Amino acid sequence: QVGEEAPVRAAWLRLPELTLEPLEQVYRRTGDRTYRYESRAGRPDDPFAVELAVDGEGFVTHYPGLWQAEETAIEPAVDHGMAGPGRSRGR
Repeated sequence: QVGEEAPVRAAWLRLPELTLEPLEQVYRRTGDRTYRYESRAGRPDDPFAVELAVDGEGFVTHYPGLWQAEETAIEPAVDHGMAGPGRSRGR
């Protein structure tokens, strides 16, 4: 529900050291399709926080300052019975 939050422990791979360590995170639902992500990864006095946008399935579609999905809907392929280069009409 909007307003609820949950702590999550993830694995953090530090580079270039290649050391694996736990990373405590908190996700708080801020809207129908938005979550606030917060992590203190080595910064206990200055946590990192960002508002993530998700699609109807809960997959992240926008991570501000890092990336944004170009297309969020995947439509199933439709075979119209037309063979083209690299395609066969196997039945």
